[in-house]
Amino acid sequence: MFGKVIQLRKNASGTGRGAELPSEITKQFNSEVLDRGLRLAETSRISHINFGRESYFGLVSDSSEKGVNVHISLDPDTKVLTRAACGCFRSSTRTYCHHIVSFVRYILRPDPETGRLRTLDEDFQDSFWHEISSFGFKNFGDSLLGFKVQVNHGGEGLRISFSDRNQNEIMAFMPGERLVEEFLHEFFDLIRRDIDSTLFRRMYGRKLKDPNVPSLRRRPWQYSESEHEINRRGMKSVRQYMEDSIWHRIAKVGFLVCGRGGGNFHFRFLEHKQELCVEAFDESDTVILRLIPPRNLIGSVMEVAHKKGAIGSDLLIHPHMLKTGYRIEMAESSALHVTPVVENPDPDAEPGQEYLDRTKLEQQLFGAYYFFPDWGFFQIAVNPTNLPAEYFSAQKRTVIPADKINAFLQEHGEVLKTESSILMDGDLVDHETLETYQQVLVDHKDFGRDNLSLQITYDFGGFVVPFRDIFQSRKDKKRFLICDDKWIDTSSREFAWMDGLDEKLLDTGDSISIGRTEYLRFLALHDRVEKRFSSTKIRDWFQGFELLKPAGRIPSTRTMKGKLRGYQKNGFGWLWFLYENGFSGLLCDDMGLGKTHQIMALMTGILSRQTRKSDRLRFLVVCPTTVLSHWKDKLMEYCPFLDPYIYHGTDRSFHQAFEEHLLIITSYGIALRDVEMLAEFRFDLIVLDEVQAIKNKSTKTYAAIRALESVCTIGLTGTPIENSVTDLKSLFDVILPGYLMTDSLFETHFRQLIEETNDHAAKEKLSRMIQPFTLRRKKEQVLKELPPKIEDIRRCGLSDDQIRFYRDIVENQGRALVQTLKDPDKTVPYMHVFAVLNYLKQICNHPALLEGDSTNYEKYASGKWDLFVELLDESLGSGQKVVVFSQYVKMLELIEAYLRDRKIEFATIKGHTRNRAEPVRRFNHDSDCMVFSASLRASGLGIDLTGGSVVIHYDRWWNSAREDQATDRVHRIGQSRGVQVFKLVTENTLEEKIDLIISRKRRLMESVVKQDDQMLLKHFSREELIELMSF
Repeated sequence: MFGKVIQLRKNASGTGRGAELPSEITKQFNSEVLDRGLRLAETSRISHINFGRESYFGLVSDSSEKGVNVHISLDPDTKVLTRAACGCFRSSTRTYCHHIVSFVRYILRPDPETGRLRTLDEDFQDSFWHEISSFGFKNFGDSLLGFKVQVNHGGEGLRISFSDRNQNEIMAFMPGERLVEEFLHEFFDLIRRDIDSTLFRRMYGRKLKDPNVPSLRRRPWQYSESEHEINRRGMKSVRQYMEDSIWHRIAKVGFLVCGRGGGNFHFRFLEHKQELCVEAFDESDTVILRLIPPRNLIGSVMEVAHKKGAIGSDLLIHPHMLKTGYRIEMAESSALHVTPVVENPDPDAEPGQEYLDRTKLEQQLFGAYYFFPDWGFFQIAVNPTNLPAEYFSAQKRTVIPADKINAFLQEHGEVLKTESSILMDGDLVDHETLETYQQVLVDHKDFGRDNLSLQITYDFGGFVVPFRDIFQSRKDKKRFLICDDKWIDTSSREFAWMDGLDEKLLDTGDSISIGRTEYLRFLALHDRVEKRFSSTKIRDWFQGFELLKPAGRIPSTRTMKGKLRGYQKNGFGWLWFLYENGFSGLLCDDMGLGKTHQIMALMTGILSRQTRKSDRLRFLVVCPTTVLSHWKDKLMEYCPFLDPYIYHGTDRSFHQAFEEHLLIITSYGIALRDVEMLAEFRFDLIVLDEVQAIKNKSTKTYAAIRALESVCTIGLTGTPIENSVTDLKSLFDVILPGYLMTDSLFETHFRQLIEETNDHAAKEKLSRMIQPFTLRRKKEQVLKELPPKIEDIRRCGLSDDQIRFYRDIVENQGRALVQTLKDPDKTVPYMHVFAVLNYLKQICNHPALLEGDSTNYEKYASGKWDLFVELLDESLGSGQKVVVFSQYVKMLELIEAYLRDRKIEFATIKGHTRNRAEPVRRFNHDSDCMVFSASLRASGLGIDLTGGSVVIHYDRWWNSAREDQATDRVHRIGQSRGVQVFKLVTENTLEEKIDLIISRKRRLMESVVKQDDQMLLKHFSREELIELMSF
């Protein structure tokens, strides 16, 4: 069907002989000349023709004449002569001759349809030859890329060809011998430049010379006034460039050689090469032109040829235009794919194949035509659309992201339903998106040692969806689970809990198998649950499990010395539940409530349940170095049978510790150094004391602790949240990795909502999630017999000395920082801010701290110092011992200098203190030691100061939890008197502002784990930092 030569049309004769001339023209000649000219037209030969812009040049001759050059110009509308010239004698007398009549006769011919006279130039302008000229000049200019002239001995004779940069031939022109003699003027400059003239002479038997004929000379009256002006400037117009181009010259010659009808054009589509070959034949059926347009221009050539009638139906350009449109469908990723489509030409196409993906038909598209094997060429009908071009492209598939689908459908839904060019399921527009379920239906099938068998379905108001379908959609990252006209948005926060589950849980038919930890998380995250049980036994087990009750009897602690208080027994029961189920947790009781005793009870219980002596138990306690001896002392006092051993120091023996002892006590530093050896064991119990100390995930210590394995890990802390809920997340990632989801999900679903928007629902959900694995009791809740603690904030003013120093720091250093903080584009200079705030806090304490003179407390006046001395004298005067805390060692040294001068005995602990037990013992038991001075960091953990009953916080800490920890050194079990706590605040300074800011933010911990929220410096906003540095 394709690949063969197809003759589309035989054109009319190339002459106009026999046609009538209108009177407007004939009256320009006398009758004798007119008659003679008309007779000459019947026998004359017109050759060497050149024309343009209704000016014509030619050689008119007959058998008795050598031939004369004729030039005429015609009015484009009336066709009358406006200028004429002939080389004969009559012409020299300035009268029109019979040669001119014959030439006019040739130039004019009647239109076969309308009868109107048409000129040779008009026929050329309307011919496919002219379109070839425009095509070549428009796409290639006159650059002559790959231009080549060849003269062959025989065959094609003279051959002029063009090729692209890749040497692919675009066009070849080979009009034969007739061209050389008759149209040499058009190509002489090219021939003379590009071929050897001796070849030309051998072929045609004469020497190549310049054909000096008048038609070579361009006549200036052909050009417009604007072109004359351009020419005078040494330039040419675009039209002039085109008329002088090789493309235009070849087109004119081809038109003249093939006849005025335009010639015979044959089109072949070479399917195996995906090429279109256009060939032009002269009146003797000789190929004179072969055009092979580049692939990207085939469509343009076909479109013009079709328009000019140069292509017939044999090339199978179907009159039926294929419809175009867009197919919109949901992808696996839950995004909408918008695909440009075109109508399938096959009327018997299978269902679903009525339209084809245009992005897969690029190799079959040629301009506005698609080529289909066995069908041919089809034009496409482009349907305009009012839909956004961002998503509706004819060249490529576009994607509407899942998070933009609903907005897109709401905005364009009506258009999508009425647009005929849109192919889509109606449910895509008329659907209901469901993000929140009404309740969860849980059928409890069975329980095992490790996993629980459940059947879970979500009820969306009578529309029920199985858990496995939603779970699988999230696993496959499909945002929407489409169920007819209902779309379940699986990206909803309601289903985020599923991301930590293993795909294997779906391997149990209709039921799912999840771990006990996942079940507790499921219950915490779903507050609308309807439960069903397959039997009474299963119901009883699940109800006890949800109440965190051990499945069996709690072990006896008879071998442990001393008795547990009631709340401590409850704590032991909770710890045993965790151990029994292989869980881990955080014991977050207030300081002084006996967290150590509850851990000792757990160890005792585990030991009592040891079934075989050959089963080696291993307990590990990791704690700060400062409380290593405290742990051992307590264990030896209450549970010596646990055989505690301190694994610490440079002379530590790993073999001796872990082969000979049941319970090992070590520090976080040693755990980091010896992590590879420790990680070889699977401990029965790991206790992490003051676990908040390792909350920073970026530290090696954090990574080392996470590398340890155990049946159960218990973290001990009084402050699971010190600065942010991310502290809690870090601790849970140690004890229950993955339980609080990934960091990114936790950030989105909890941290941002709780801390940035104070979202109550998020707080409650997080609280429910951690509740089974955290236990926190406050003293006032469980120790009714504990004496009262009275907190009192005492205020004072600045002295004149302090005002002078304070104002100097604010104006000279604080003002520049305030300007920086006011610019939101600049980074907060935390180091500089902290330095300035530190200076201001020391000034509030005592100006002597700025000069490094820690003993001369009388050199400057200080309002806070005077208040402190007054409280100290009052307390000592009533026989009460006083504990003083400060974050500045120099402040403590100033206080101690005052005590020495007053002959008041005291004990102290600072960061460099080695033997901490001795100053603690002396203060608690020596009646002469009335004051205990301590740095907040050094004494906040692991010591008992129940000998005191008055606590003075000389300066405020950024973190109120640290203050509470220090206070609890005094107000704890063993304290027999009420405790008076004084917190000193200097009015109208940053101390007062810190107190207000902390008060505003301290409710976070209580809303999650019933404790305080304390923000460090980096958690203050720019506005709060500016407020701190104002005066």
